[in-house]
Amino acid sequence: MGGLVYKYFGENLTGEQFKEILDVLFKTNGVQEFVNAEKDKRALAEIARIENITYDVIESDNKE
Repeated sequence: MGGLVYKYFGENLTGEQFKEILDVLFKTNGVQEFVNAEKDKRALAEIARIENITYDVIESDNKE
């Protein structure tokens, strides 16, 4: 992740400068919508992954 930060914002960026940039970016509606959609997508994928694990365990138990 650090490499991406340097790629887009330069290698001389301090942590405080990066935080300030993120604060500005996340106030932008399009960015907020994108970030929220990505978080939702990842949460749904994690739920599906857990459900698949649970299903696999139940199926395995039923075969025994």
